[in-house]
Amino acid sequence: FPVMGRRLVNWFILLPFLLISTNVISGDVKRKTDSLKQIVNSKVNDTIKILALKSWDDLIYVSDPELDFELNRRMDSICAKNLKNTKNKKQIYFYTYHRAAALNVMGLVYKDKGEYAKAVEAQTQSLKLKEKIGDKKGIGISLNNIGNIYKDQKDYQRAIDFLNRGLK
Repeated sequence: FPVMGRRLVNWFILLPFLLISTNVISGDVKRKTDSLKQIVNSKVNDTIKILALKSWDDLIYVSDPELDFELNRRMDSICAKNLKNTKNKKQIYFYTYHRAAALNVMGLVYKDKGEYAKAVEAQTQSLKLKEKIGDKKGIGISLNNIGNIYKDQKDYQRAIDFLNRGLK
């Protein structure tokens, strides 16, 4: 009983500090997301919008999967539009890289919702873009993600095939 009492006292001492720090952190996240929303909704160039959307997504992806999906859908759309209209190699790389990343996240969200066909489609598109720019780490991630989708569907042979390819 004395050990239990000390633990209880420790919790009562720590609880106010935890609550205060949580409020400070959540207030900080809100300020950051508000600033990023302003950037995204302003008339800045699309490169800045992509970076702001990515930063915003990094702040919320765990806590809000629906907003996570929407932010990545917007990144995908902006990147696709710019890829049709540019010949600049740096911009092609930038928009291809970020489009692949957005499709990867969209595929993960689809997988979590159990929408496996859409998940495979998004991951496959992401994989093709990563192959196009030679993103070896990204290729491995996409192959593993596709393998995990097939594993969840109990298609173990396909899962093993993709997971093995992801190891190379």
